Amino acid sequence: KSNEEIAEKYLDVYEREKEKYSSVVEPYYSRLKKEIETLKNRADIVVAIIHSGGQYNEFADLFTKKTNERVLQAGADIVVGHHPHIIQPSEWIDGKFCAYSLGNFVFAYDKDRKYVVDPRYNALFSVYIEKNETGTTISKLTFKVMRVIDDGEETTLPQTVNTYDEYQESFNEELKEKILYFANKFIGKENYYTNVEDEYVVPKF
Repeated sequence: KSNEEIAEKYLDVYEREKEKYSSVVEPYYSRLKKEIETLKNRADIVVAIIHSGGQYNEFADLFTKKTNERVLQAGADIVVGHHPHIIQPSEWIDGKFCAYSLGNFVFAYDKDRKYVVDPRYNALFSVYIEKNETGTTISKLTFKVMRVIDDGEETTLPQTVNTYDEYQESFNEELKEKILYFANKFIGKENYYTNVEDEYVVPKF
């Protein structure tokens, strides 16, 4: 569904007809909150992996945004999303990082389909954690821009390659533009990165 259709359904279930659906919705979020609280007592860092969002929609939809907010409010330290099959812009929510969609890592590309965002590109996301006598902290977030190569043969599995390595071999300007487009798209900030890097540090906006 489009983001507009998802938003309409969200408003029905969570706002316009809230009482009608609360017996389903609230127990779900209560269970989610309880599970995160349990994990917080056992782990230093809790990363929530969310499978949500309309396939190939360029931006995160209202349902995904609101769900991720509630997951972070419940105590998760980071949210990492999947399902849209493309890189979507991420954002910081109350000091916590929320990656709505990393894209694809194994993907059969349909060359006849008109994609708004090229699904062959994805973000390989890394969380760096430091632990010392004062506690555990997330010291750095980084990502690499990767690309899936698919020759279209049913017997051949798609291969994921590092675009930095590709660029170092060719210094192709078109590839450079693609890499920078997706690097900046992932952090939700145009023209922030200007050089092709092997690993990008996520800035805190």
